[in-house]
Order: sequence, then structure tokens, then C-alpha cells
Amino acid sequence: TVSDFLIAYNTGADVVAFAFESAVAQKGSFHIRSVKNLLTILDRAGVKTEEEAEICLSEYDMRGGWHMEIKKALGIPNNLTEEERRIFDQWLDDYGLTIDDILHKAKQTAGKNNKFAYLKTILDSDAEKSGKVITKQSGKPSRKKFYETRRKKAEAAAEKKRKELYAVLPEVREIDEDITRLSLELSLTKISGADNRKTVIRDISKSLSDRLKQRENVLMAGGFDANYTDIQYACPHCNDTGVLDNGTTCSCFEF
Repeated sequence: TVSDFLIAYNTGADVVAFAFESAVAQKGSFHIRSVKNLLTILDRAGVKTEEEAEICLSEYDMRGGWHMEIKKALGIPNNLTEEERRIFDQWLDDYGLTIDDILHKAKQTAGKNNKFAYLKTILDSDAEKSGKVITKQSGKPSRKKFYETRRKKAEAAAEKKRKELYAVLPEVREIDEDITRLSLELSLTKISGADNRKTVIRDISKSLSDRLKQRENVLMAGGFDANYTDIQYACPHCNDTGVLDNGTTCSCFEF
């Protein structure tokens, strides 16, 4: 049951609902194992909100695709080892390279016996010359850690505002709980095979819309902006991930 997932993965109903929807979107039908796999990934990443879940899976899917592109460019025949994945991530995170940068450099390995080792030598050398080799002594965090810290700071600020809002307007908490419950019901109904699914979806969607509008009205009547508790990321272009929707590095990346 849904409650079992909430307990097993110590997460919110919105994250569980997101995992259900994502599993169906990936497989085209509902498989409990797919939901468990997604929730395991999110749990290991410490995800607690739907927004964090979206970012996490987006990065996970994108990163896996990039790994495969590099693997293909280097002609690696077998499955990637953990060490190879770690080095690929080092190029992308610590060295601040885009997938296009890496694939362009990979062309220089043509004719080499060990393309992976040769490319690593090239990229290590380039990074050292440009000052992008990030070590513990340098005091600089990796790109992944830098943006993770940024996101958590923004999310913590939003959560603080939410708690302050609940203290002033307790009814908003009740509305938010209803919104979470309705969102979960909507997600589960969408993937169900019930004969009256369309009718139920329509009814839940209306209830959800009504509660969202009610929340907005309560906030504004209380002197708050409708988006008072929204997460305000430092960079509105990449939502503090460092990567744009097209896979390129965001201009806010400063390492």
C-alpha cells in the first residue's frame, strides 16, 4: 500500500506519487518493482520533496545518458565500472566540462590503444592548466556539491517560511495537507484501471484546483504573496542544478 511506501522510504506522499507517475511514464504500465527502484534512488539521494525528486531523476537519467555517450566514443566494450563512472563524473562535475567538450576531446584518442587512459591524461592536464583541478586542499567544493548546497539553502529558506506561515495562518497547513492528499489520489487514479477513472480524475482535479485557489486567497487575505512559500532558487534558469534543459552548462557555473 501507499502507506507502506511512506514508512519504508521515510518520504512524503508527493514523492511517492511522483515515483508512481514516473514509473508508469517510463514503462508504459504500472510495475511495483519500478516504483521501488525509483524510490530507492530518491531515498539514497536524500530526496524529501517532489521538486527535489524531479531534479534528482532528471540528473540521474541525463547523467546515465552522458556516461553511455562517452563509453561509446571511447569504444569501451563492457559495462562501465564504478571507477570509470567516477572519473566520468569528475570530468563533468569537478572539471566543469560539458558532454560536448568531452566528446570533442575524445576525437583526439583515435588510433590509440587505450582511449580511456589517453583521454583521462588529456583532460587531467587541461584541468590542471586551467586551475579547475579541485582538491581538498583548494577548499573548493565540486560542482555537484556546490549546487546541492545552493538548492538545500533555497529549500531550507522556503521551509522556514512555510513554518512561519503555519504559525500565523494555521488553516494553510490543513489546506496543504489536503493538496498533498489530493495530488496523491490524482496520481494513483491516473495509473489505475478503474472504469470510472475519467470521472474520478475530473472530480479530484476540480477539488485540487479549488484548494489551490483557496490557499492563494487565504495567503493574500493574510497579507502574504501567493507564492510566499515557493522555493526561490539563486538561478532561475537552471534551478540551481548547473545544467540547462538542453544539457548544456548554465552560465551561472563559475568554477
